[in-house]
Amino acid sequence: MRPKLPKFDEKQDDMDSYLERFERFATSQGWPEEGWAISLSPLLTGKGLQVYTSMPAAEANDYKSLKAALLKRYMLTEEGFRRKFRETKPETGETVFQFVARLKRYFGRWTELA
Repeated sequence: MRPKLPKFDEKQDDMDSYLERFERFATSQGWPEEGWAISLSPLLTGKGLQVYTSMPAAEANDYKSLKAALLKRYMLTEEGFRRKFRETKPETGETVFQFVARLKRYFGRWTELA
């Protein structure tokens, strides 16, 4: 039996982290990238599902286009990651190593999108 990914939960999940987990899972399962958008679509809820259903079918079925639209909708753009990097504070129960890893991720995504 194949493990299943949980649906995206806007209240507790970060879209960027969720997509990273999805990509790692899809890669480890050997899924061809051409099918990733279709595999992701039933896992989307709320604003993510609205993004998917509002896109033309050809774009919605292209993972890179879908990912770009989702990141934009959740304000995970160059400016959004810059803001997160500059304004983030340690979360309750977060270790120093976890906080630094999160900062590195925000900085990496900020510079990647710049």
